[in-house]
Amino acid sequence: MADPSLAASLLGAGTERLLRERETLGHLFESQVTHDCFVYAEAARARGVFHYRDTKGRDEIDIVVEGTDGDWVAIEVKLGQAAVDAAAHNLLRVTAKFERPPAACVVVVPIGVAHTRGDGVHVVPLTTLGP
Repeated sequence: MADPSLAASLLGAGTERLLRERETLGHLFESQVTHDCFVYAEAARARGVFHYRDTKGRDEIDIVVEGTDGDWVAIEVKLGQAAVDAAAHNLLRVTAKFERPPAACVVVVPIGVAHTRGDGVHVVPLTTLGP
């Protein structure tokens, strides 16, 4: 999996352009988080990193990391704190449909202080991810 900075470079997407084009920035940020999850999952000898979308296309989870023991973590990626509440609600709603609940629900944001919300969802900045 390639580093998303390569895509940004090919697009000629510098800071000013990405700040104007939030959707492109969001895709690149999600790609960066996914890339990092692949690297850390490999280091932790996890089974894999996946994306979940139901057959009707209504429910999705940006990133699912599954360990070799079958435990899994559901991750949503958001660009800002304003989107955390909706992302946490979505994670809890979608994961409630599974027979086996996730070991953790996580919302990854670019910056901020890592914390656990009252509903149990972890909010972590990208820089705190690790194996």
